[in-house]
Amino acid sequence: MLNRFWELEAVSSEHCLSQEERACERTFAETTARNSDGRFVVTIPLKDSPEVLGDSYAAAKRRLLSLERRFLRDSLLKERYLQFMSEYLALGHMSENKQIMSDKNINYYLPHHGVIRESSTTTKLRVVFDASAVTTTGKSYNNIQMVGPIVQDDLLSILLRFRQHKYVISGDIEKMYRAILVTPSQRHLQQILFRFNSTEPIKTYTLNTVTYGTSSAPYLATKCLVTLADTCTDIEVKNSIRRDFYVDDYLSGGDSVASVIELAKNVTKIMDTAKFNLRKWQSNNTTILHSITQNTNQQQSEKTLDLNDSLPNKTLGLNWDCNSDNLLFSINIQTNRKKISKRVILSLISQVFDPLGLLGPCTVEAKILMQKLWLDKCNWDDEVSYDIQIKFLNFINSLVALNSLRIPRWVCLDASVTYELHTFTDASERAYGSCVYVRSVDEQGRVCVRLLASKNKVAPLKPVTIPRLELCGALLGTRLCTKVLQSLTKTFNNCYYWTDSMIVLGWLNTSPSRLKTFVRNRIGEIQNTTSANSWSYVPSKLNPADLVSRGVKATHLIDSCLWWTGPSFLHHSYINFPQIPTKQKDIPLPEISLHTKQTNISKENIILHLVQKKIKLYKIN
Repeated sequence: MLNRFWELEAVSSEHCLSQEERACERTFAETTARNSDGRFVVTIPLKDSPEVLGDSYAAAKRRLLSLERRFLRDSLLKERYLQFMSEYLALGHMSENKQIMSDKNINYYLPHHGVIRESSTTTKLRVVFDASAVTTTGKSYNNIQMVGPIVQDDLLSILLRFRQHKYVISGDIEKMYRAILVTPSQRHLQQILFRFNSTEPIKTYTLNTVTYGTSSAPYLATKCLVTLADTCTDIEVKNSIRRDFYVDDYLSGGDSVASVIELAKNVTKIMDTAKFNLRKWQSNNTTILHSITQNTNQQQSEKTLDLNDSLPNKTLGLNWDCNSDNLLFSINIQTNRKKISKRVILSLISQVFDPLGLLGPCTVEAKILMQKLWLDKCNWDDEVSYDIQIKFLNFINSLVALNSLRIPRWVCLDASVTYELHTFTDASERAYGSCVYVRSVDEQGRVCVRLLASKNKVAPLKPVTIPRLELCGALLGTRLCTKVLQSLTKTFNNCYYWTDSMIVLGWLNTSPSRLKTFVRNRIGEIQNTTSANSWSYVPSKLNPADLVSRGVKATHLIDSCLWWTGPSFLHHSYINFPQIPTKQKDIPLPEISLHTKQTNISKENIILHLVQKKIKLYKIN
């Protein structure tokens, strides 16, 4: 979870496949097939021979007996567990193995346990299979699998697109992993021990499908989805399946009711050919929702159709209330612990899931606190200093106020004729950051400005000058805006970049060759992506990135018009660019390289010399 917290703060870039990832892709391409029902049949990509696995039966049996002792203490757990396994068996996702195991194959037995999910609208308990359980050789099933590359768009890209559509739909694939079969020759590596009655002998069951808890499962499932998309002749459907799924969650939309209904119908049709069942549909439009549920023959349950349901639907870690078409956060972090340790703090902070950076001015405080923890020499489970405890508790307690936030999902104005992106950047001694706004204008000149996304990073522990940090903020803003442009399908008339640093603006109008290395490298990247004319000055008091670099309390963030809708000068039909203060116009630029490298160049032109020599040879001949 902590890794996910930091990964969300990075703006993803192009990823070069490793040698193992390329091998995994080859294995999939060479071995994957479709059966007579259209289901995908895959081969588990292995990087080591199963022969490296030792005995796993004894450990799996111990875990089963331990589970049965829990059943004696918890009748509800037992009831849900048996129900889950009964369905697993009835659907053919596992089958009893009545044959005597052959010594020719190394069999792997997966221990299993239940995970309670009270918030789930379908399955309250999921059985998770532990493919990381080591055998007697110290190797596990997961150890010998290739993980595979990420083949879907990242979460940020999908959520950005989710905010560009006027009408949106969401759904998920029912039992996605279990809709994909594992080739029979490898199923001996997916054995489990179980019995539905503790008085019966322990039985062996074979898992026939891609199994949750195995290293390669996410890759295999998402790669099947991408492969299915490639079979589409309809470009819109193909792109939607490739770009609008995050694992098994589907988020898409369009700018007309008819187009969204048609898209949902065609995507569902293609998904059905591979036995991928899209379900739990939601939309911000009742006509769309009625049409989808009728076309897919879904039961029109209260949960599916009642858009007046007061309970919002969780969308990829964010809450989306389809009634009001707002994004919201549900923060309920319990801090009733006697001892606050480094482990406790990191665990609780990492639960704040904000992939779009909408809470950036608040979460930057958490990042700064995390940085201070690394400077604290205490161990993971030692109590942290009183000063850090107070700061942590104040931060956690302040987050409750964010539950009242209601953020419009759609960032555009209806019937807009002009679309612009405005990226603001800033830095402080503690952090630097950027935020991107969509500005739309309709035919009547009405203007709508809304926050789309933000990113921030904590300043390094080693002292760095403010101009350098401002430059890092400008680079972060450039990368974030580039990410937005790559993710959205909408065409923007202009992209504007704003900073309150005259030094950064000066550097941007300077040849990188005249700058010192640190500045030269970053200015070079910015200049390759943007033009100097697209950068403008904004006073600090009108710069929303000031909030994301310095941090503000949650109670102040909620009512901050500057943060949610940008500076006031963007709200006029024509932008009135802020004037640069006279005293800041002639600030001398730091980081100018005073040394010019000299190279001795021969007076004789070597290329001309060789040409003349060749001509002489021709004359001699």
